[in-house]
Formats: sequence, C-alpha cells, structure tokens
Amino acid sequence: MIQKLILQNWMSHRDTQISFRHGKILIHGKNGSGKTSIVEGIVFALFGEVKTSYRGINKQNRRNFIRDGEKSAKVEIEFSVDGKNFRIVRNLYRDKPSRSALYYNSNLISENDDEILKHITRVLNIDERLFGNVFYGAQDNIYQLINMPPKELKLNIDRVLGIEEIQDRIDKITKIINRIKDQIKQTEIDLDGYRTKQKELERLKSGYQTTLSRIEELNSQFRSLQNDYESMTKQKETIEQKYNTYIQYRDKKIATETKIDRLNQDIKKLQQIISNTQLEDPEVLEEKRLQLEKEIEQFRLYTDQSMKLNDLQNQLNQKYDSVFRNREDLYRTLQERNLELDTLRKELEQLNRSKPSNLTFIIALILAMGALGIGIFVINLALLPAIVFGIAALYLHIKYNEQKSRWSNELERVNNDTKRIEAEISSIRNELNVLEQELEKLKNDKNSVSEQLKDIMSKIPSDYGKELERRRDQISRALGNIESYKKDQKRLLELRQELENFVKNLESIDQTLKSLEINDKIYREWSKRYVELQEAIKRTKSEINLLTNQSKEFQKSIEILERDIEDMKRKIERVEILRALQKELEEIKNRISDLQTKNRQVYIQNINLGMGLFWNSLYAGVVYNDPKIAVDKSDGYELKISIGDNEVSADRLSGGEKTIYALSLRLAILNLITRRLRVIILDEPTHNLDDSSIDNLVDNINRLSLDHIDQFIIITHDDRLKNNVMWNQVIQVFREKSKDGSVNYSKVLL
Repeated sequence: MIQKLILQNWMSHRDTQISFRHGKILIHGKNGSGKTSIVEGIVFALFGEVKTSYRGINKQNRRNFIRDGEKSAKVEIEFSVDGKNFRIVRNLYRDKPSRSALYYNSNLISENDDEILKHITRVLNIDERLFGNVFYGAQDNIYQLINMPPKELKLNIDRVLGIEEIQDRIDKITKIINRIKDQIKQTEIDLDGYRTKQKELERLKSGYQTTLSRIEELNSQFRSLQNDYESMTKQKETIEQKYNTYIQYRDKKIATETKIDRLNQDIKKLQQIISNTQLEDPEVLEEKRLQLEKEIEQFRLYTDQSMKLNDLQNQLNQKYDSVFRNREDLYRTLQERNLELDTLRKELEQLNRSKPSNLTFIIALILAMGALGIGIFVINLALLPAIVFGIAALYLHIKYNEQKSRWSNELERVNNDTKRIEAEISSIRNELNVLEQELEKLKNDKNSVSEQLKDIMSKIPSDYGKELERRRDQISRALGNIESYKKDQKRLLELRQELENFVKNLESIDQTLKSLEINDKIYREWSKRYVELQEAIKRTKSEINLLTNQSKEFQKSIEILERDIEDMKRKIERVEILRALQKELEEIKNRISDLQTKNRQVYIQNINLGMGLFWNSLYAGVVYNDPKIAVDKSDGYELKISIGDNEVSADRLSGGEKTIYALSLRLAILNLITRRLRVIILDEPTHNLDDSSIDNLVDNINRLSLDHIDQFIIITHDDRLKNNVMWNQVIQVFREKSKDGSVNYSKVLL
C-alpha cells in the first residue's frame, strides 16, 4: 500500500505532499494540471525510471524532469508490503549525479541505484516493465498487452501469475539432470578404461609371477656358480705358480726361437735387398717426408685457427649478451631519471606559483601610507581599515622577505638537481649510442667469424688428418727399413754366431717345459673358465637385481591399478545411484511440468472467465463477445475475441474496443493476482470509450470489492467518474500561479 508521496520541483510540482488512503482513490484535474506527473513520480520513486510512460523517463534523461528554473528535484515515497514499511528517496541534480536511498523500517538499506532496483523488484516480485504493462495503465498505453508478440505476452503473463517461478524450478532441475547425465556419460567412458585396466592388471600379475620364478631360478644358478668359483679360487695359487715357471722357460724358448727366426729372416731380407736393387732412393723418401711434414703443419694451422675462431665466436656471443644486458639496464635507468626529472620540474612549477604578488604588496603599502598621512592631521575612524590593511601588508612583506631566501635556496637546489639529472640523462643517452654501435659491431664480427669458420671447415676433408698420419707412417717405415737393412748387414756375422749358442740351449728348455705338465692352452682354458665364472656371477647378480627392481615396479603398478579399479567400481556403483536420482528428478520435473500446465490452464481459464464478465459489463455493442487468451502454434499467447461463431484476433478491434478489451484483461489479471501487488493504477481509462462504456466502467468501479486490494487509483479529467463513483479519497490537481504571477505550478487539494 502506498502511504505517502513527496514531489519537490518534479515536473510541474513545486512542493506536493500526498498521504494516500486505503480504498478507491481518484486523482482528478484538467489536462496539463499535473495528474500524470503524480503517478509517474510513484513509478519513478519505485524503479528509478518510467519507460512505459509516454514521456519515457530513464536514467539518461531523468534530470530533464527537474522543474524549470530549479537546480534539483526530490521524489520520495513511503509504502508497505506484508506489514513491512519501506521508504525510497531519489534526488535529481542538473550539474551532478543523482542520489538515491532505500530505507526499511527507518534503517538505510542501500544508496546504489542497481541494488535498490534489485531489492524492490524482489520485494514486489515485478519490475518496471511488468508494472507498466499490467498494474499501471499509462496514458495512451492502456492496451500495451494487446500489441505484444505472443511469446512476450506469455512471458509477461506467466511472470505476473507466478508460473515463471515454476519454470525457473523446472530449468534448475533440468540443469541438475543434465549434469547427472554428463557424470553418467563420463563414467560410461571411464568404464572402457576400467576393462582395459583389468586386462592390464592380469598382464602385470602374470608378469610379476614370471619374474618371481625367474628370480628363484637365477638364485639357484647363482649359488652353483658361486661354489664353482670358490673351488677354482682355491686352485688358483698352485696353477699360477706352475704357470709362472712355465712362462719363464717358455719365454726363454720363445725368445731364443724368435731370435733365430728373426736372424734367419733378416739374413733372407738382406740377401733379397742386395739382390733386388729396386728400392726407393733414400733422398726421394726424405723429400717426400719433408713435403708431408709441411702438409701436416698446414693442417695443424687450419685446425688451430678453427679452434680459435670457435673460441672467438663464443667470446663474441658472451660479450654481445653482456652489452645487451647493459643496454637494458641503461634504458631502465633512463626511465627512472626521466621520472625523477618530471617530479623536479613539477616541484619547480609549484614553487614559482607559490610566490606572492608584488603588486598586491605595493597597493597595500600605498593605501597604508596614504591612510597614515591623512590620519596625522585628521582623526577619522573611517581610515582605520586602510591603516590595518597596510600594517598587515607590511607584516606579510617582512615574512615574504624571510621566506624568499628559503625559496631561493630551494629553487637553486631544484635547478641544480634538474641540471644534474639532465646531464645524467645525456650521459646515459651517449652511452646507449655507444652501446648500440658496439652491439652492431659485435653482430658484424660474429657474422664475419661465422663465415671464416665455414670457409675453413669447407677446406678440410673429414678424414684428412688420418690420411696424413697414414702417409707419414708409410714414409717413416720405408726410411727405417733402409736404415735397418744397413745395420743388419753389419750384424749378420754376429747373429750367426749367437744362433749356434741358442740352438744348444733349446733342447734343455724343452725338457724342463715337459716336466711342468702345463702350457698356454691349459692355462688359457682354466683362466677363461675362471673369468667366465666371474662374469656369469656378476651377470646373474645384475639380472637378479634388475628383476628384483622390476618385480617391485610390477608390485607398485599392481597396487596402483587395484586402487584405480576399486575407484572405478565405486564410480560404477555411483552411476546406478545417479541413474536412480536422474529418474526420480525427471519424475519430479514431469510432475512440476504437469502442475505448471494445470496451473496455467486454470489461470488462463479464470482470466478468460474474468475477461468475459468485465467485457460484458463494459462493452455496449453486440458485435463482439467472449474475449479470451489462446495458445498459438509457437506456444505463445494470442488475444482472441469472437464475432458470431468465429474467433478473430483482438487487433481487429477499434480504438475504443481495444481500450475496453485491455481494461477487461487487466482487471481480470488483477482480480486474480492482487495477493502479490495490492495497488491498481489506471491513467485516463475513459480514453476512446463511448458514453455507454463509460457508464458501465462507473458501475464496475462502484461494484469493485476491496477485500483483496488496498488501493484502486484512477487518474482522469472526466467529471462523470468524479461525480458518479463512491470514492474513498479524491485528490484534486490544478495549476496555480505565484503571487507575482511569474511562476505556474501544480497544486494538490486533498
């Protein structure tokens, strides 16, 4: 229920205060008196805008509705809902943002427009658009509902009837069902992974058992090898003693036989060399050797140069990175110095602005001296202010001189700091230029070194060094053979003498070797077996360790898979729960949908019944009958009316007939839902009505029950409504001029 409305400088109202009563309320006045402004003030106070009004008041243009000649306006409303008292105050200003406040039981709730709108929409369960379309029949907009598209009409009527709340619950349940379906789908996807993991678990367990069997087999093999190894270790000392003795005599025999063979070979070679004069000339070989040494030296130079170029390239890269980082540091320093310079310049400007004006001091001094000069001859109290002003100016000048030196020092400090920072900036810029040049030079050096390195590496074949070494070895061997040949000729006679002595000792050595009962083959086989045992033990131990670690990995993987499979089992069990929940929610959704459909059918039937009753009482003609709401093919609402046995769209009605149709629809809806909002406002409901329809409207207003409605507000200029209806309150609105006749404003008489 609306309790009080205050309009200050709102449109044509200068200072209007209205206390509303319970019941049927008439706001009467001539056209242009300010009646509609009162209702627009109510809607504006509630919602902050009045889009459904022909004026189209919104957040962007609402300051234009401040009364001409005034800088601000105020709209305040007090109302109650279900015993709760609210007050909204909205202040408009031409030169600054508007301000709003919402109070609940005298306590401030919010001062934010958006929060206030949300709170009021929640309290009234409607927004401004719905209020304008159903509860407030604005002037020239009373049949707004008739002009709505089917789906928009359905949406608005469903919101008024509370059916939209049921749809919200259905949508929420649908979202929950969809989430459950997604979870079930994801779990079904995971089910394939569950089967895969079960197969993987079986494979791992089989591998784990195979690994354990292999470890046991290797442990048995390891013990056998260890026993053989320990037995051979005990024999090792005896075998090695015999073999060492054998080696001593074998080496003597080998040495003797080797010397004999070598001497025989040398003799044959010498004889062959002597008989074969096709040996290469030593001088030619020496010349080839020298040429080869030169090539080897050149190859070393290329190699060294390549290594130096690589080192130089690395150094250049390091230096480039260092110079680049220095440049980045200098850029940051330059930015910091520029910021500091800007700060100092601002301080300098502030100091210059703070200097007092010398002209002010001179004028004050002249006034003071003039006043004092006159005062010497004439004592006049009228000159006292000038004298006081002059003395004050002298005092200020003395203070200024004291502070002047401080300002001068401060100015000098700021100027010095400015010059210092500018010098630092100049130095940094110079250094940056040098660094940029150095970076460019480093880039060029890097490119040059890279090209040189590529050129050098292209000249050196990959196996050139090995080829040089091979050729040098060949020449060295050839020269060595010639030198050896010369020496062997000299020693040939000596070796033949020695040969005779070695042959004599050879028979004695053979006898000793036979007595030892060991030879190289026996020892090699024994040693080979000993080493093979060591390697087998080491290999077996390594394989045991590897398989042991592998078995641990198997065990760890098995444990992880078992946990995953258990989790998947729980998910699968949860799917059954989710499916049951999905089924239950879908049943609930279907029941709610059925309830929504039934409620909609009942509401539409009641609205259609009410529309028929109001239409029959308001409509004086006989052409049309049975107005109703019908569901179209797109599941929207269409407004129909019958002409004879045919149903046609309400768009075919004339202007007056549409007004009666719109009034019938609004009254039918309001009669059904006044439990939500207990206020009805109709602006100029007689617009486009003929005399008979107006008389029927008067009768309906008189018959209107106030059991389910707090206030029924009619705005009109029609005297028939004023004189023929039993009103609980009549508010007369008229225009009045100020006493001087310059201002015309609206005034209210209660």
